[in-house]
Amino acid sequence: MREIIDRCSAIGDHRRAFDVKAPPSSTPIDGVVSSNVTIDPSRSLWLILCVPTSALTTSDAMPVVVYYHGGGFVTCSPDCKPYADLCRGLARELSVIVVSVKYRLAPEHRCPTQYDDGLEARKFIDRTKIDGFPEKTDIGKCFLAGDSAGRNLAHHVAVQAASSSFRWRL
Repeated sequence: MREIIDRCSAIGDHRRAFDVKAPPSSTPIDGVVSSNVTIDPSRSLWLILCVPTSALTTSDAMPVVVYYHGGGFVTCSPDCKPYADLCRGLARELSVIVVSVKYRLAPEHRCPTQYDDGLEARKFIDRTKIDGFPEKTDIGKCFLAGDSAGRNLAHHVAVQAASSSFRWRL
């Protein structure tokens, strides 16, 4: 048993080694402003909102992409530099509002915790007036995306959301 605990503790060390942070910025970085939004502090459930600066000047409403990061459910977060850069790039290049979700990680939080957090984030986005969300948002166009474990999470959220009533359609 001690060996298992030691291996799980080592995961935390690996997380820190590969998780260089890129915090959100209200000053545009490559044409995108970003901000943290807390969903549930007791579960450390939050998101980063990435809004292209073009959203401030366009007359067109922008769709929303809800992005779930990869990492095997054990590492990374929306403020991990590769994911922060990816989400800023998606927002800028596709002219979309990107919502990147931080969900709880294993081994401290076993599956299906990640699916529950993913759906809770989706519900939060649907029912909450979020500071920093542009007025010109096309809430009729909400897309779920992710890579690796995040893609798996996006799939499960889509399946669960299909039987729920959301203002935003998938």
